[in-house]
Amino acid sequence: MGTWGTGIFQNDVADDVKTAYISKLRIGKSDEEALEEIVSENTDILSDKDDALDFWFALSSVMYDYGRLNEDVRCKAMALLGSDSDSERWDEKELRKRKAELEKLKSKLSAQMPPRKKVAVTRRFECPWNKNDIFFAEINSICGSEKQGFLVFCVFGTVLFDARIDGLGDILPVTYLKYTRELPDDLREIDDLPFIMNHKERNDYRFLWLYDGFSRIKKKFVFGGNYDFRRPDTKDSITFDDELYIMENWHNIDRYI
Repeated sequence: MGTWGTGIFQNDVADDVKTAYISKLRIGKSDEEALEEIVSENTDILSDKDDALDFWFALSSVMYDYGRLNEDVRCKAMALLGSDSDSERWDEKELRKRKAELEKLKSKLSAQMPPRKKVAVTRRFECPWNKNDIFFAEINSICGSEKQGFLVFCVFGTVLFDARIDGLGDILPVTYLKYTRELPDDLREIDDLPFIMNHKERNDYRFLWLYDGFSRIKKKFVFGGNYDFRRPDTKDSITFDDELYIMENWHNIDRYI
């Protein structure tokens, strides 16, 4: 794990612990659930002597800041702070700075804990679109393009993707994208429209649409029906590698027009 300073959170383990703990609170985990999960998910780290120090120092500090530090975690951190186990990791110059940081943490954990900080819970987004749904959106209603006509969204399916907060599990739509000058009289007509390519190097026409911006334009989509449209390929699943390449923001949609 990387270290870039002597501060409590200036290493990968501590930074990850802080982020993960706050994320658990933000997705609605109780104090007990957040603590239990953060410990159970880091058994490998806790089995390493040095990483375990960074883990407990970081966890105790962030729990204190959020008014949720319990006595077990406080005692664990205080015992490690008093053991001098951390000293052998640092050279003489860094050790002085590190000891000053640990003294600050020790004083902090010994002081009266601040009031419990309220954490706004982020609700996960669940796209209501279903596989083979067809939606039409007038181009100038969903972006700044002056091009006339409609974008056709052919729904490949949905995927669970932690785009905003780890563990939140947004359900996001994956679509193919086409263009038509006018709305078709029959959905079968869309099979004759060419697909718009997303990622040329991977020859992929699918788009994983992220949450941001959808609420602003969702009323602009017109449902055309559910139709088993002709696909440009036979790949029927999406890997994590695929997700990284095909994800896109709604506000970037005009680049494909």
